[in-house]
Amino acid sequence: MTVGGKASGSYVIHFEATAEGKEIITSKVDVKGRVLLIPFHYSHQSREVWDKGTLVSVDAKTNDDGKQNAFHAVVAKESWTLTVNNRERAEKGSFLLSDGFRMPTLVGKEQSVVVCDTEDGTLTEAKLSSLGDCNIRVKDQQIAGQSFKLKGKDLDSEWWFDASGRPIRQAMMWDGHKIVVEMIEIKK
Repeated sequence: MTVGGKASGSYVIHFEATAEGKEIITSKVDVKGRVLLIPFHYSHQSREVWDKGTLVSVDAKTNDDGKQNAFHAVVAKESWTLTVNNRERAEKGSFLLSDGFRMPTLVGKEQSVVVCDTEDGTLTEAKLSSLGDCNIRVKDQQIAGQSFKLKGKDLDSEWWFDASGRPIRQAMMWDGHKIVVEMIEIKK
């Protein structure tokens, strides 16, 4: 993981298939660094449960330079119950999660989407567009996949996925700095 072109932390994603046919995706991010002599620290842990490609729940905890958030979402069809720091609200619709762990389904070349931020439950309208095929080098292996652009208010990201739908690269702007997350290995 790099911030402004400098190695700044780690981002570990684990995919697990259960005997019941569910997929559990866990992640852990830890970023530390300095910008103009000012230190920063960001950590985020999440757990998503998917059932046959449909999101069931998300739990996440974030520490952004001391600002703590706890996020919980339960999904039933297109009804979401979002809880952020013990404040619950209901939302209706289909949302794309901000972490980009699952390859989005794109109808046509571009479509409007609503992105749910797993840090704080913020919903952002955005445009999702295809950037086409991509190739990313992981160690000594070339991995082919598809890439997407996600753009909205305070949201400017590119996501790359391999043929099985796993994220292999993400690039985004965050607090004015370019963040790049790349897969460096696949453990089985």
